[in-house]
Amino acid sequence: MREVAPDPGGHRFLLKALGEAGNELAEELLSFPHRAADLAGDDGWTPRLIAGHVLAHEQMTDSYLDLMLRRRDPELPVIDTEQMRDDPESCTDDIEYATLRFTHVRRRLHYRLWDIDPHGWERTARHPYRGSVSVVQLVRELHLHDLDFLWRVRRIREQAAAMRRR
Repeated sequence: MREVAPDPGGHRFLLKALGEAGNELAEELLSFPHRAADLAGDDGWTPRLIAGHVLAHEQMTDSYLDLMLRRRDPELPVIDTEQMRDDPESCTDDIEYATLRFTHVRRRLHYRLWDIDPHGWERTARHPYRGSVSVVQLVRELHLHDLDFLWRVRRIREQAAAMRRR
């Protein structure tokens, strides 16, 4: 009997999943009408806050990746990508603008990831709170982050539809 690899297709599979989840998330955010951009879900997130957050998170991940690929075992800075949830007034970007910037940063990050050799995926950095983090771990977490916020956006859409039916 043949054994199944823990990561079928290696890093290509992860890159494909990352691309698909990011595209779906962007499509969901871009399909929200402007009048519904500040509709809060049960958890307090709005589509506008989500767009701002995923952009900030993407920029953080891109900067981490840049450090990890340019230096040996760098120290990663602590970046709070969720501060806008605590202070929604700080999120002033239009949902469309933030989402399009997210897709731009994602595309650039995605191309950079395709160019990494197998050893590059194992490069690490030190984070003050998280300890050692590898490139592959960072990318897996980014994919899970996409899925989490894709679920949140869809949940807000479902809540809005349920309210309209009442």
